[in-house]
Amino acid sequence: MLCHGGICSSIKLKTLKHSGGKVMKMKKLLALALSAIMAVSMLTACGGGSKSGSLDLSEVKDTVAEAGVSVKVSSNNELTSAVRAVASVLKQNNTFDSQTAIDEIQKRITTKPGSNVIETATAIVLSDAEIRAGDDGSEYGLGFINTPEGVAAGVIIMMDRLVSASGYTGDIMYSASATTVEADNGTLYWVIGVKVTVDMN
Repeated sequence: MLCHGGICSSIKLKTLKHSGGKVMKMKKLLALALSAIMAVSMLTACGGGSKSGSLDLSEVKDTVAEAGVSVKVSSNNELTSAVRAVASVLKQNNTFDSQTAIDEIQKRITTKPGSNVIETATAIVLSDAEIRAGDDGSEYGLGFINTPEGVAAGVIIMMDRLVSASGYTGDIMYSASATTVEADNGTLYWVIGVKVTVDMN
């Protein structure tokens, strides 16, 4: 059980066997980051303006930069495929919750055994109505968040705070992707994924 800001969530991360304690420390930090992501998803919903069913990555980058956070954000085909696969599982099960999405995306994006490059991802599921309702993003250095890009930016900022708190100064890259999926009852949901890649070399 991992907790952040009074919100607890069980996040399953595969154990990484590596001779260096630095990699294990980073995995524990990323597990904490993922629990923080659940805190973001517990908001009445941060995000919701894009109508295309995908993120405007330029807007995500601009939103992160406007919050005073300097990180690398890019698109990533592996993440995009994983987000689409997660949306498909949610649709098939007609279950639209962030914990299921996190479990599913972590099955698809994991650190390769023996690698010094750590990769993990998280996902948030919010209805389009929740996103349009918006919420205060001041905890993340953002204003009112009512777009999927704002949600992705908030997740990136929270993850970066936790990765930075570890004291690690290596090469860190964030990726973001999203898609929409419709429930059997007609409710439109956003599946928003964020991946962090940490090069420990």
